[in-house]
Amino acid sequence: MKTTIYILTILMLSVSTSLFGCSESKTQNQKNTMFFGLFGNKEKKYENLNAEEFAAQVANKNVEIWDVRTAGEFAGGHIKGAKLLELGSAAFNKAVENMSADKTYAVYCRSGMRSTQAVKKMTAQSEAKVYNLKGGISAWQSGGQPIKQ
Repeated sequence: MKTTIYILTILMLSVSTSLFGCSESKTQNQKNTMFFGLFGNKEKKYENLNAEEFAAQVANKNVEIWDVRTAGEFAGGHIKGAKLLELGSAAFNKAVENMSADKTYAVYCRSGMRSTQAVKKMTAQSEAKVYNLKGGISAWQSGGQPIKQ
């Protein structure tokens, strides 16, 4: 019995050391991905950007900008060049189905909640590069970025 407990203890220590070792070459995210990967969790495939970083991305003409708010919110002001694709609408679902893996998409809403849902759905169905505006158009405006009326 003592031998079994001893062997199990050694085994658990070696597993935990390999998962959470002191290697400085691995980032915390890589360690977490390795550990959580054992339980089927996946690393997110989109990137959250602040207003300044998002502005730099949408300045690129090859980036498709999606506004996932309602038509009323969109009419109140939006980022220049954005397409209105309300989250959960037939137009949004069709656009997700037709995403190109060769394109880059930049997505926003009012506060970042709906756009986070949108980018999760988008990246679940496509290998395209996808950016999410952290804090939504509210953060965009607070950061001094222009909107189109």
